[in-house]
Amino acid sequence: MSMDVTYQPPAGQPPYPTHQTTQVPVMSVKDWLITLLISMIPIAGIVMFFVWAFGDNTNLNKKNYAKAVLIMSGIVIALYVVVVVLVLVIAGISDAGRSY
Repeated sequence: MSMDVTYQPPAGQPPYPTHQTTQVPVMSVKDWLITLLISMIPIAGIVMFFVWAFGDNTNLNKKNYAKAVLIMSGIVIALYVVVVVLVLVIAGISDAGRSY
């Protein structure tokens, strides 16, 4: 006995995905090298990460990379501040009972 079962989407839903996929051009090795070289320049690199992350006509690959770098930088800076504050608090507590 062969049963031919076809998929029926739930009521009110289209039978296929409605999201659009966008094709963006692939960044070449030269483009990535230029991106990495610019990001190594101290102040300009930080400024360019913000331009790439939030600019309108930036390649989607570079835009996502810049956002990821900014997020990771924010996390590292936050952890650094927490560690420095903890060290200063511990150093202050250990010096509190000491008389000179």
